[in-house]
Amino acid sequence: MSQMLPSADRLALSMLDEGSLEAKVLLNAASSFMGLCEHLRRVEQMREAKGAAEGEAALLRKKLAEAEDSLRLATDGMEQRVQAARAEGVNEGLARAGEAAAEAARIAADEARAAQEEAVSKAREDAVASFTAEGWKAEDQ
Repeated sequence: MSQMLPSADRLALSMLDEGSLEAKVLLNAASSFMGLCEHLRRVEQMREAKGAAEGEAALLRKKLAEAEDSLRLATDGMEQRVQAARAEGVNEGLARAGEAAAEAARIAADEARAAQEEAVSKAREDAVASFTAEGWKAEDQ
């Protein structure tokens, strides 16, 4: 149908030159038809976009369900460990958990301290380099 449109436009334009009322009507109809075709194209694009969005939403729902399952398994595993610790003796389980937590905290603190020292050292080096460069510039002037 769109293949007929260019020839209809040419016919309408040639008739318009003659001042024909039929040409004006045909040109108006062709213009309306082209507008409807454009609207249909936009509607189809919106449908495709909606389908893609629905597909992404379904994928996200699936990933969310998988993450929820993983969390549930991890929680169940933790509960089993807690129950096992209680079975061995509350004090012994708590002591081991406390020791592990304390060791993890020590490691994290050491890493944070090292990162902080590295950042301070780098800042000092940058400041000295900047100051030295400014000093050399001042002496050169």
